[in-house]
Amino acid sequence: MTYYYYIAANIPLDAHTYNEHIFSLMPCEEHIKGFTLPIQLEINNGLSKKRQAQSLLNFLYAQTASYESCTIEIAHLLNSNHEPYRITQNTTVDLHTIQSADALLLQVGQLLTIRKVPVVS
Repeated sequence: MTYYYYIAANIPLDAHTYNEHIFSLMPCEEHIKGFTLPIQLEINNGLSKKRQAQSLLNFLYAQTASYESCTIEIAHLLNSNHEPYRITQNTTVDLHTIQSADALLLQVGQLLTIRKVPVVS
């Protein structure tokens, strides 16, 4: 059994632009019930440290920088030969409201939807 983070988006995500080498970010085309967007990337062994979460948050900011609005879904799931993937909790947050990378340290089965929306000052 292995823990994975799966990342889906309605914009193209490019794993090759990730260069911090804190975790392994790989292209992926899984189809998992509960995702509403196409899964594009996976992180083998998930995230467990704030440093890893900060690196992922930096990557997401870089990937979304040229878009006025977009949506990203991230889930922390257990890959098991005995049980199907199961999303047990859905949470939605706006990208500009994420105060700490800790928000990306998800519980197993949690799906986090991150929306980038235009911010009106």
